[in-house]
Amino acid sequence: MAAHTVRLDDDAERTLVRLRKLTDLSISEVLKRGLGAYEPLASSEGHARPCDIYARLELGAGGWSIAPAWDAKRVVRRATRREQVGKALVFHECRTLLIRLKRLLPQ
Repeated sequence: MAAHTVRLDDDAERTLVRLRKLTDLSISEVLKRGLGAYEPLASSEGHARPCDIYARLELGAGGWSIAPAWDAKRVVRRATRREQVGKALVFHECRTLLIRLKRLLPQ
């Protein structure tokens, strides 16, 4: 019989304490029954690997990527710069429009 060390967060620890008090079972027995109850659920859900999930996605020709993964940092920097320039142009256009509107308003 193997001995295992298990780390539980506070919620899991409280649940374990409640189950022990409720059932009067040992920690080991509560965990064994929990594993037994989870096994059929896990079997029916199956185990999807990331490649299985991506295979089911309809990404079209080339997916949504604009560059290969190895070039992602450069492409993100370029897209960020482009977005910042775009925002600056919009700001400039709005400012110019406000100045023109001010000239049209009576003072």
